[in-house]
Amino acid sequence: MKISILWWSLAAFFLVIGFSPSVALAGANDRLDECPLRSVFIHKKSRTSYQPRDNRCEGKFEIKNNVTAELHLIGYRTDSAVKNETLDELDEIRLGVSRLNSEDPLSLMVVTTRSKNPYAMDVVDVGGGQEFAWPSAILNGVFKRIEIDELAGVLCTDRCSQSAVYSPANIFGASRSGLEKIEILLWSEATFSFLNWTLTPLDNPNAKPVERKSRRKYYGGQPISIRPGELESGRWELSVTASAANDTADSRRFEIYVP
Repeated sequence: MKISILWWSLAAFFLVIGFSPSVALAGANDRLDECPLRSVFIHKKSRTSYQPRDNRCEGKFEIKNNVTAELHLIGYRTDSAVKNETLDELDEIRLGVSRLNSEDPLSLMVVTTRSKNPYAMDVVDVGGGQEFAWPSAILNGVFKRIEIDELAGVLCTDRCSQSAVYSPANIFGASRSGLEKIEILLWSEATFSFLNWTLTPLDNPNAKPVERKSRRKYYGGQPISIRPGELESGRWELSVTASAANDTADSRRFEIYVP
């Protein structure tokens, strides 16, 4: 199977779910142990290499790991980005923080949905505010041109471990679209031909589950978009099963929070 460049970027990003201990690095900053994304290989350190930067870790990297073909949740938003808005003229990128009804710290993960060079921006704890912002200089140094709707982000409790609750990360540039449409982005290395997903309410027993089935090609390394329509506020369980004719299959469950 031909694996796209995006595979390498996202594969490395999710190798460290739960912020596992550091593995071998080459030419990396000594402070890289402070970053959530530690399983990276930096062949030649540069200004745009992945490393600690003030209140975040950010940059491009290379991959020297093998991963399985699991389904991963890479993005969750409730306000669509403005189409065709590029980041090259913006000094910073802003992100709306949707908080659960708890004081649990929220971690942030951001990747690109298409890339020539693997890129990530992540934060262990975004703090208690309603927005998080970071300078666009490094992202624009990695890509000559990138549109804001080509960024996928998600907020999560429990340092994004398997028991995490996911909440929306609405990324904005100069403006907001104001279109409140839930979109969840999944990703896998594998190519699937069948997808079945169900959203089941956990807080409101009177809310109705939402289920969809589809038969089409979901190519490996490309985001899988789930658009459930309007959902009542609260926690929901997303159950996903994907399969292909060659017996490739995976099933996952994610707990999400709808503001």
